Amino acid sequence: MKILLFGYTGKLGNAIYFRLKKKNKFFLYNSKNLNIAKINKIKLSKIIEKLNPEVVINCIAFQGIEKSNKKRTLCLKVNSLFPKYLAQLQNKNFFYLIHFSSETIFSDSKKGKFIDEKVSPRPKSYYGYTKLYGENSIKKFGKNYLIIRLPLLYGGKNRNQPLDKIFKKLIKNQDVYINDDLYTTPTNVSDVAKIISKVLNKKKLQSKKVVNISNSGYVKFSHFIKDYAKKLKSESTIYLKNSKYFHKNNLRNWHTPMTTNYKEFKLRSWKKSLTEHLS
Repeated sequence: MKILLFGYTGKLGNAIYFRLKKKNKFFLYNSKNLNIAKINKIKLSKIIEKLNPEVVINCIAFQGIEKSNKKRTLCLKVNSLFPKYLAQLQNKNFFYLIHFSSETIFSDSKKGKFIDEKVSPRPKSYYGYTKLYGENSIKKFGKNYLIIRLPLLYGGKNRNQPLDKIFKKLIKNQDVYINDDLYTTPTNVSDVAKIISKVLNKKKLQSKKVVNISNSGYVKFSHFIKDYAKKLKSESTIYLKNSKYFHKNNLRNWHTPMTTNYKEFKLRSWKKSLTEHLS
């Protein structure tokens, strides 16, 4: 299968590539060699027409709540317009589109309540709005697609995300400051890559589907970090802080435990995944 992968150097794209590279032919792009700041539909069309992929996987995203507020134009182009162009190009290029969205399209759920596909999106941040715009554009213009909403990710070979930086400090026995208000479902990126492999190995690909994917269950973020530290036997001191210590504008989601209504997209528990990750 010929796969055009956008965002192959990021955590998610990297995990998908290494999971699928043996049995598929990949065309690899990231924000740099794509020159994402100057991309438009015409340039993107030329790439797709030249490579003629069977599957296009979009892992490119402009990330960061505060950063997105400061660089709104670029954030809009990457998170909203780029997936819109991909969907529009399905009109004259037959390819299956897999696009990754985010838990930030939702507002916080009530304590103890999960967010499934039936919950209506209501973003708190500009970043969340741009991700939702990308979703809606694919729904409007796309012909054959799978949209996957993801929570906080960890693991894989690319370890430059905020959560990975905390892990590195724990490994080095350095002190860490942790948000004690956040409830989420930390998800192993390797488990997401396995799901993508299963999707593409099916004879008939999922058509026009939107799903939430996460390891099952949910946890207070500070408890997750403490569990990680305990399994590592880390000697780090963990300082617990409230949300205002990290985000004064209150644009961050604090309670977004996700789940799915689709049996084929359910993952193992976050505890089992974390244990394997540390083994």
